[in-house]
Amino acid sequence: MSFDPPPGMGITGLGESRQDDRIIVNSESLSPRVTYRKAIEIEPREIEWVWQQRIPRGMLTIIAGPGKIGKDTVCQSIAAHVTKGSPFFDTPEVSVEPENVAFLACEDPLEFVQVPRLIAANANLDRVFFPNGLQKTASTDAVGLNLSIHVPYLEEFVRENEIRVLFINPLNNYVGAEVDSNADTSVREFLRPIVSLAEDTNTAIVAIMHHNKSASSAANQTIGSVAYRNVARVNLTVAKDPMDNDRRFLLDNGSNLGREIPGAAFRIEEDCKGTGYAVWTETVDLNAEQVLTSSRNSNDGELLECMNWLAEFLGSTEVSVKDVHAASDAEGFSRATLKRAKSELKIISQKPGFEDGWTWKLRG
Repeated sequence: MSFDPPPGMGITGLGESRQDDRIIVNSESLSPRVTYRKAIEIEPREIEWVWQQRIPRGMLTIIAGPGKIGKDTVCQSIAAHVTKGSPFFDTPEVSVEPENVAFLACEDPLEFVQVPRLIAANANLDRVFFPNGLQKTASTDAVGLNLSIHVPYLEEFVRENEIRVLFINPLNNYVGAEVDSNADTSVREFLRPIVSLAEDTNTAIVAIMHHNKSASSAANQTIGSVAYRNVARVNLTVAKDPMDNDRRFLLDNGSNLGREIPGAAFRIEEDCKGTGYAVWTETVDLNAEQVLTSSRNSNDGELLECMNWLAEFLGSTEVSVKDVHAASDAEGFSRATLKRAKSELKIISQKPGFEDGWTWKLRG
């Protein structure tokens, strides 16, 4: 950068030099500057997949769902396929080499839960790693991993052990106290080095998150800021089949990589020791929003039916709770639905005498 100063006026403190009566500013002395790349210099690449259309390499994928729905079971099934090099049920023609995976998993004991589930899923245990802390020197104790500050060390571990899929379960347990999980900017700053780790090592990072039970749409189901969902390139949801309580789905809940992903149906079977594992059955033409809406409508329909039945059953009389429960069970209503129906109808619950049982009656 150069310019002509007024006659007799000099400029100091900018690292300048004088050449042919012009001031030449030394660029090394300036403040930080924007870096850039031209599109012509960037070679396009095709997306590589761990599981076609569902788990991309070099990117962040989030798998979310309510508690006890099977999110862990899904991840252990994916790990089994990766470590054995076996094709997934919907892409039998895709042959792959066995690869290493790692689990950041702090909620369930490894000996009693994690490893038995991997065995049930038929994983190659020699290719499964569990990083469980960070030891900075030989004379200090290991500390728990905090992804707000320890990602460079985690990247070193990933490279040394050739980890191709890294599961973080659940992601929120590895967020530092300095991160506000409900603030968009704070979450994006937290996720930036994790995304860079995935990109720089071409490792698929699969983060598990819990659902917000009060969410009115699938897009708002992930706990915390919407930035989690927006930064992830693929968002998947584990949900129950509204029509079959024993059937589960792994569903598209927002992919930034192309067309909508077909849902994958599975059931949780048990091995001889009672440990659950996923049995994948078929693809389904459903997404997370459709299943959530169907579940909500199904629950509302059952509730309405139970309310109509309960109002008719009680009529104008006072009925013992024991008799209500017996009749409700015979009709096939769950106790949870019966409780909701009682609340909606604002039924009076009372105990007439010291030795008498509880009764229900409609408000007059």
